[in-house]
Amino acid sequence: MRMIFKLLNSAPLLIIIYFLLGMNIRLYYSPAIKEGINTDLFEQLQYLRSRREHGAAKEMQQLFPEGLLFFECLYGLAWADFISHMDRNSEISKQGKVEIEKCLKNINSPSSMEIFQEDLKLKNGAFFSGWSNYLLGRKLEISEESERSIAEINKFKTNCIKISESLKNSETPYLESYTHNCWPADVIICVASLALHDRVFEKKYDRLIENWIEKVKNRLDIHGLIPHSVNYKSGIPLENARGESQSLILSFLPEIDSAFSKLQYLRFKGLFVEKRLGLNAIREYPKGIEGQGDIDSGPVIWGIGTAATIVAQRAAQNNGDFTLANQIQNGIEAFGFPKVNGEGKFYLNGYLDMGDVFIAWTRSTEIKQNSKSNSWWQFSFHFWSLLIILPLFYFLFQIWKNPKKRIGKPNNFQRSNFRDSV
Repeated sequence: MRMIFKLLNSAPLLIIIYFLLGMNIRLYYSPAIKEGINTDLFEQLQYLRSRREHGAAKEMQQLFPEGLLFFECLYGLAWADFISHMDRNSEISKQGKVEIEKCLKNINSPSSMEIFQEDLKLKNGAFFSGWSNYLLGRKLEISEESERSIAEINKFKTNCIKISESLKNSETPYLESYTHNCWPADVIICVASLALHDRVFEKKYDRLIENWIEKVKNRLDIHGLIPHSVNYKSGIPLENARGESQSLILSFLPEIDSAFSKLQYLRFKGLFVEKRLGLNAIREYPKGIEGQGDIDSGPVIWGIGTAATIVAQRAAQNNGDFTLANQIQNGIEAFGFPKVNGEGKFYLNGYLDMGDVFIAWTRSTEIKQNSKSNSWWQFSFHFWSLLIILPLFYFLFQIWKNPKKRIGKPNNFQRSNFRDSV
């Protein structure tokens, strides 16, 4: 009975120690590379492919206003990045192209487009136009010229014209995503698709992009950053910069204007990067400001935005901050409790497919950008872990130590027998 009692009391302590040790070990994570292929990322994409076939994109539409389109675009872009440097005739590359084609088809389906409004200056709004056109452009970019569909080329170029004309006719640098609602992050993707056009085809939008950047610089928020939301008529900030939108903006801004992006990134880093338990993470609101999470930010825990932190890995990579990118990547590994099974690799027991697709997309940039930091940044978290683990070991010792035998005085019966014997 005493043994069962000890086991029952020890089990919770051992579980906590087990998870803490695992988290500390995963801080030294490095993606598995085989023959130049990031096999960890491939496992993530295989899991997402399986989930997509089981209706994950439609499920996300029930949770997020643009869940279906967002899932399909991030999944397709992750594949586009992943296969962009591969042999185009390899089986993995062929699989990736098929998946991207499926995404584009689903994006333009009635179920995907039904929430987007056609009567805006930019038909269907900035969110739909930006993400859908950028994915189409990436498909064209990673394809050989002989493989490119004339119909898709024309569609991409037509979309770019519509975006450029809408920007030219707008008094502000921002376009509506929905009636009277403007989020600059959505327009960033639109402009990134114009920059993508000039990488793939003839230069056509460089002057427009330059003028657009100047307009953006004249409408920064109180922190000198691109705001989270703006007035649809004036472009005046309604809500100052937030971690979730900044991480997304800074993932694309280097493609548009790398110099401006560097300046924005440094401001962002000073205001939003903060340590928790010795690890760098991204605040949802600037330092000194507290706020609640929402459907876009995901849970905000101890001031840290989950979506902001995940996406910041790509923002850091694309702005050349490989040290922070590596720290965030390994922090996600530590706290995401990854699992690998027959379907592939996933996080938090597959609780939310949108989280998995975001992680895959943020990690799909070139392998060379997954460089390691030579500093001993993990030791701060080791210290905090020890503060928890050492008391747990003490409690375990107390549970399992053998009680000392007490040596007491002889009882009355013993003393009586002793006198009688004498």
